[in-house]
Amino acid sequence: FAHVHDGIFATAAGVYIGRETDGTRQGNHLTHAIVTTDARTYRSVRPAQMFRAPFWRTAPAVTTRSERLPESLQPGPLNAAEASRFVNAQPGGPALLTALLAALLAHSKPDGSSGSRRVLFLAEHPEPVLSWLAAATLLIPQQEALRIGFKVFTADPSRSAMPVIAVHPGWARSAATVEDDRGYAVFDLIRH
Repeated sequence: FAHVHDGIFATAAGVYIGRETDGTRQGNHLTHAIVTTDARTYRSVRPAQMFRAPFWRTAPAVTTRSERLPESLQPGPLNAAEASRFVNAQPGGPALLTALLAALLAHSKPDGSSGSRRVLFLAEHPEPVLSWLAAATLLIPQQEALRIGFKVFTADPSRSAMPVIAVHPGWARSAATVEDDRGYAVFDLIRH
């Protein structure tokens, strides 16, 4: 799951759709994306709230062109009430939310001049990463929240330009930890 803003807004969800029948690749993935130049398309929804939304494709389209999304775009389950419940149920939840919010606000400046460290989540599943992102970005004005790019998961964070990245400890080429942050603001969701 990823979001980027670079003159356009794009939010994408990917799924593994199985091994190739006649090929050498490990398997096939399908990525479905919402792409727009108009921030109003998102209404009051933050990109992380689109995780597990009902409109994401999980199988290839019949043609090479997907239909337009309806005007009544329905986000996934990460609404404000769920985000609050999630934060309060986590060990040190409010303190972690405060730290994450500070790190994200440093990246939400329109000119990108913050010079702050990129955020790196260590996690085994995408749900907690996106729950934290939803909770934090709901506390940021919409226009600023839409400028914060993220990718959940990446195998090599040093190759990603995103300000927020998540890595799975078994898949990543990063040795960043809370103790040795390698220049990132590290949030270890495995060890809390």
